Amino acid sequence: MHPAVYKVGLRYLTGGTCSGNARCIAMLQAFQEVIKDYPTPPKTTLIRDLTAKIGIYVSFLIECRPFSISIGNAIRFLKSQIAKLPLNLSESEAKSSLQSDINCFINEKILLADKVIVKNAVTKIRDADALLTFESSSAVEIIFLHAHELGKQFRVVVVDSCPKLEGQLLLRRLVAKGISCT
Repeated sequence: MHPAVYKVGLRYLTGGTCSGNARCIAMLQAFQEVIKDYPTPPKTTLIRDLTAKIGIYVSFLIECRPFSISIGNAIRFLKSQIAKLPLNLSESEAKSSLQSDINCFINEKILLADKVIVKNAVTKIRDADALLTFESSSAVEIIFLHAHELGKQFRVVVVDSCPKLEGQLLLRRLVAKGISCT
């Protein structure tokens, strides 16, 4: 087991990485470490062997915490990019290409997507709205904070559940920023 994947799995188990986006990014960054350290074994190809290794790591991470849809999409993307690698690429070129692909995925499909969601969602919030959220979502938190910065007057109702009670942490952060919450 690669140490970076093991560390991410432990964070999944302990709840150290709460938001779905943070879990996805942590997993992808661990896979970048795997790729960086990966040596293609003799008498095999990078495409076949690395795909198998990623599959083993994915199984381990699923045991630590079931995957969200976004993590499943990221895994499909990575496996697809591995499968598309031209056979004539050197190992270092292939690794560089995959690491670049992962960076693009993180930036375009996660970080930029969040910015677009926030930009559009904030326009839906009106003064005197009561907004309901379940547990904690980094994107939802950013939406609330941005709407508050724009001077919109609203209140947030945070619904939570055991065992992690992530909503309580969100509630505290929002109240600390001056947002009316229950």
